[in-house]
Amino acid sequence: MGKLPVPSPVWNQYVEQKKHIESGVSHIILDSWERSVQQNVNPYCISMNDLLEQHSLRERMESNRQLLDAASPVMLELHNVFKGGNFVVLLADTQGYILHSVGDPGFEEKVRKIRLAVGANWNESVKGTNAIGTALASQSCVNVFAWEHYCRENHFLTCSAAPIYGSQGELAGVLNVSSDYRSHEPHLLGSVVAAVRAIENRLLLENSQKQLVSAYLQMSSLLDVIPEGLLLVDPEGYITRINKTGSTLLGISPQECIGRPLENIFDRANHWLGELKHNKGILDRTATIEKSAGNQQTFMVKMTSGDKQYFKGVIASIRKVGTKAYSALPGSQLKRSFYSFSDIVGNSSPILETKRLSGIAARNNSTVLLQGESGTGKEMFAQAIHNASSRALGPFIAVNCGAIPTNLLESELFGYEEGAFTGAKKGGQPGKFELARGGTIFLDEIGEMPLNFQVTLLRILQEKQVIRIGGTTPIPLDVRIIAATNKDLEKEVKQGNFRLDLYYRLNVLTIDIPTLRDRKEDIVMLAHHFLNNLVLESNRNKLTIAPDLQEWLENYNWPGNVRELENIMERAVNFSENNVLDCEDLPPSLRNNAPVSHSVCKNGDSTLKDKEYQAIHETLSKTGGNITHAAKMLGIGRNTLHRKIKKYSDSL
Repeated sequence: MGKLPVPSPVWNQYVEQKKHIESGVSHIILDSWERSVQQNVNPYCISMNDLLEQHSLRERMESNRQLLDAASPVMLELHNVFKGGNFVVLLADTQGYILHSVGDPGFEEKVRKIRLAVGANWNESVKGTNAIGTALASQSCVNVFAWEHYCRENHFLTCSAAPIYGSQGELAGVLNVSSDYRSHEPHLLGSVVAAVRAIENRLLLENSQKQLVSAYLQMSSLLDVIPEGLLLVDPEGYITRINKTGSTLLGISPQECIGRPLENIFDRANHWLGELKHNKGILDRTATIEKSAGNQQTFMVKMTSGDKQYFKGVIASIRKVGTKAYSALPGSQLKRSFYSFSDIVGNSSPILETKRLSGIAARNNSTVLLQGESGTGKEMFAQAIHNASSRALGPFIAVNCGAIPTNLLESELFGYEEGAFTGAKKGGQPGKFELARGGTIFLDEIGEMPLNFQVTLLRILQEKQVIRIGGTTPIPLDVRIIAATNKDLEKEVKQGNFRLDLYYRLNVLTIDIPTLRDRKEDIVMLAHHFLNNLVLESNRNKLTIAPDLQEWLENYNWPGNVRELENIMERAVNFSENNVLDCEDLPPSLRNNAPVSHSVCKNGDSTLKDKEYQAIHETLSKTGGNITHAAKMLGIGRNTLHRKIKKYSDSL
């Protein structure tokens, strides 16, 4: 150990003369000296505390394995910086036991004589003031120079230490560098702190990797219990994951499937992926594959790109045609909610105000009542509210209250226990309210709910708990309620068809969804939106809307609202033989109601018929009878022009 330096007068005054001091030493060191006195540490005792026995040391090292793995390479790098200068780098646990040491061999042997070695305890209660113990006690970075050590035998050392914190902010250990006091480096503590930050980053990375692995295992377990086939596909179209159900349905083992292009299984897969890249959202398709010679199977394939901004691949769910997804009963579905407010097309004042109110509703958990005619998009708003809320990661369960038979409504919503009635499933079945816990339940067509069942629903909403049929244990519910109706519930209450108390319970945040005729400025925008989607799905060339059809769309009354508009656009795309959709592509029942173009109107004594005839005659003359060019100049479709030529055939 060699000759010790002469003790400082300050140390002598405090330790030997037992005098109170107020200067000459930092408050961290002075506080530590005081703790050393209180813990009866002998400042003159030569340290002979035994090292941990090998089995105890192994146990302690194993319990700190993550810390050791993270710190060891950093300690080696730190030692290389000061190599050859009588330095040793030490790692201690939260109790002060040294777990690992990297140092100059000669100096390591020297400090071993005072038990500054693996297996020794350097807590303040054992060693008095020292960098390891004082860093633990104060939970701060510490420099302890020579005579600042409480014990005289340690005065030949200068030590710098800093506490290490784990990924959750918990104290994990201490990193210390000790040297001969004559070799002291002024910036040593800064190097120690930098090394500690590197160790903490490695701990954080290790914890993140463990969380990712855990999340992956949980996801894998979840995928394998879902009763429909699921495939995860990367942006390039390669399968990265398939669950057990999907493997069984397709007759392909996961090993054969993963890494293969989806196109190898479904012929049109690359085209579907192209559609989703261009117009992110959901795609439903039917596909037939040959599982073996002469054995063909048709599947429903639903693909979603998930992210609305960036294409990161798709989730594809598959099921045999003829099987029901999620539920065996009509009108009741466990759904993944895909729509957000950005999917709701329109810039009119009514729709913007509805989106604004819905956005406010999404910020809390109050019950929402959506009112609007059939086809206005009430469920789309319900999904958007759910996806913008704090419950977005929870389930979205939609129940059509008018589609479920009355005798099955209670078991469907509230579930039942095993043996509750004849035909009850073994183990029972949770109801839709149970399945919606942590998420949202969407009670569509709430006005159709039978009056006698409304009492039961009211009790569930008030008590926020449900009891399964045949059960006795209340199940607490953490569920957000969104209800929807196309009826005037106030009128239904007056007529005795809807309970007043239930209406008050639902009528917390009421949002009226505007009809399409109340947002006429959105009609053409919606028509083009549907048209673009249909063109992608049908692999057609680009289609446009002729002015006469556009005018018809703007002036039609739309009793079926947005749903009717989408249906009409789909029919027009399917029946059109040209690249321009016009009134000829409308259903016959609506075609005769097409409004006459304002550009062909009465002028003086001329009749509307005369002006139309004159316009067609002049345009055909200019184009030399070219129907395509004439239709383009008139702003109508070829079919419409053919019909009008036939109408005026005697005159033309």
